[in-house]
Order: sequence, then structure tokens, then C-alpha cells
Amino acid sequence: MKKLKFWIFCCIICFYTSTAFCAGTVAITSSVKTGVGVYGGIKTVTCTCVGDAANGSIPNTAFSSTLIATLKKSDYCLFKVRTIAGSTSPTDDSDVYLWMNLASGTVDLLGGAGVNALDSLGTAAHGQEFLPLVGASTVLQPVTDGLTLQVSNQVVHSARYTIEFIFVAKPK
Repeated sequence: MKKLKFWIFCCIICFYTSTAFCAGTVAITSSVKTGVGVYGGIKTVTCTCVGDAANGSIPNTAFSSTLIATLKKSDYCLFKVRTIAGSTSPTDDSDVYLWMNLASGTVDLLGGAGVNALDSLGTAAHGQEFLPLVGASTVLQPVTDGLTLQVSNQVVHSARYTIEFIFVAKPK
């Protein structure tokens, strides 16, 4: 009986550790170029993603409060988004959302422009680019609150891809 309990315990531990280590990951970094063109600066936020080994998903990932404070303080607006497929390409036509938290709920800062935007063809040499939308018009989207990245319909196991969000500071 002790051996049976020991083996059951070992199986439970193996199950939990295997599911804990196969979760997808997102690493967020940012860089700044000041005084570029008519804008007060350009901030690129790079999300390097690795899909889950079991189902290809990544967790919904919030931008840090420090990053959000910087974007709000300098009146940064989302200008464009670039998706780049890695060595293991993601599912073609996966969806990218950048949710902004508002008092009334959440809104997709991309305005739906990220639907079908993550492609297996978006290689480093030929990354896919798109602009945020309001209705059918492209606009600079101001950052007024927290942001969360979500990728859906991506099912390639351990897919690697990068999503770059390019923000511009409003001219002073």
C-alpha cells in the first residue's frame, strides 16, 4: 500500500511539473529614440513570444505599470504594429489584440486590425505591419491606461514570434 501511494504521489508531481514547464512565455522589452521627425520620440515595445509546448498558446501578458506610466507621461500613441515569425512559425492568420483597461471595460487598442495579422510568412526579412483602426480609418491611438497583449488562434507547438508595438510621442 505504501508503494502504491508513493507511485500515485510521483505521478501527481510529474503531471504538475510537466504542465508548469510547458506554458508559453512572453518577454517584453522596450527601446526609445528621442526627437525623431515631427514626433517627440519613438518607443518600440518588443514582445518576444514562445508558444506552449502542448497547445501553442501564450498567456495574456500585461505591460508593466512602469512602462504604462512612461507611455502616459510622454503622451505616447500607438502608431503601428509589426509581427515577425521565428524559426518555428506560428499558425497562419492568428489574431493579435492589445487590450486597454478603461473604467467602462476593455477596448482593443488595435481596433480589430490585429485579426489574422500574425502570419507564418512574417519572417524577419518580411515582417507584417499594420496600423490601428477606429472604424475603417487608421489613427494614432493614445495610451490612457493599462495594456494587455493577447494572441488567439495560434496552435503551433513551441512557435516563436515577435510582436513589436511602435509608439510615437505627440508633438509638443
